[in-house]
Amino acid sequence: MWKTKSRNKNSIKKTIKRKKVNKKYGGVSRRSMNQVENWKSEMSRSQKAQWDKMSPDKQFRAMRESQKKNNKEEMDHLRWSVKPDYEKTIIKKSKQNKLEEMRKYHFDKTSDVNKDFMFVKNKKWLYPYLSYMITLNPELMNGNIKDCINNSIDILNKVFRQNTYFSNQSLNTNYRNEWMDCTRLSAKYLGCRLSKGFYNLWIPKALKYNPHVPNLYIKNINILNESYSLSDMAGMSYTFLVYLPKISEVFRHIEAAHKIYYDAPQDQKPTPNSLFTNLQYIDYCRTRDQNENECDFLKSLILNDLRPEVENLLNTYNHN
Repeated sequence: MWKTKSRNKNSIKKTIKRKKVNKKYGGVSRRSMNQVENWKSEMSRSQKAQWDKMSPDKQFRAMRESQKKNNKEEMDHLRWSVKPDYEKTIIKKSKQNKLEEMRKYHFDKTSDVNKDFMFVKNKKWLYPYLSYMITLNPELMNGNIKDCINNSIDILNKVFRQNTYFSNQSLNTNYRNEWMDCTRLSAKYLGCRLSKGFYNLWIPKALKYNPHVPNLYIKNINILNESYSLSDMAGMSYTFLVYLPKISEVFRHIEAAHKIYYDAPQDQKPTPNSLFTNLQYIDYCRTRDQNENECDFLKSLILNDLRPEVENLLNTYNHN
């Protein structure tokens, strides 16, 4: 009887002591914190300072995540070491070719965003991309082009995770403002960084590309009889955000041309061609960089009877 009481007292003391320890380390056990301290012992002073800004439980989670990543890298290295040389050569060439193709694709799309946006030239990605946006949210069909921003950012966030060393934001943010900043020409001055994993493009420094997303490169998204992967859609989302100001500028001028047409008295309505001339944005159609297909496309946009921007664009693409 006496021994039982003694055991109960000791158990209560240990529980109280454990609670105090857990409270001290933010819910993390002393053993776990010792593991974290051992982990940090090999870090530089600046890295330790970054880690010390995090709560104990975040430090422990970050350590475990890093350990899992290291273990995976070791296993990948082991598997790679036992592959025959000819197979290694094939894999290397395949990955290098794919990387070069993707870099060229995004370079072509974003190399000079100061130039006027060409709808015909960019049809190959913009038409299926907007069609995909409508499948995600049919209400976008009746909206402005800027209404696609949130959906685009949601797609980007699917292939990124928080960057442990830089992120002080809560997990439930969608980084809308950061993504809008990082797809502008002034990105390098706005808390952004270049991502080697994401085609060397500017991304929010609080995020990190996550190549381990399930089925990231599997082309299982069918749009207009073509197959795309989540990686493809993320690339399109980024390109869309880059060119969004130029696309919006076109529609702003189109709405101005519409206003001229609908405000004019019935007997003084401008002809389609004179209405088109009021669209000063398309000067490149009438000067040294003439592009008849682009001019015809813009005329079709203007004459689409004040339809919502997304519906107008998709309808015009469908008939060109």
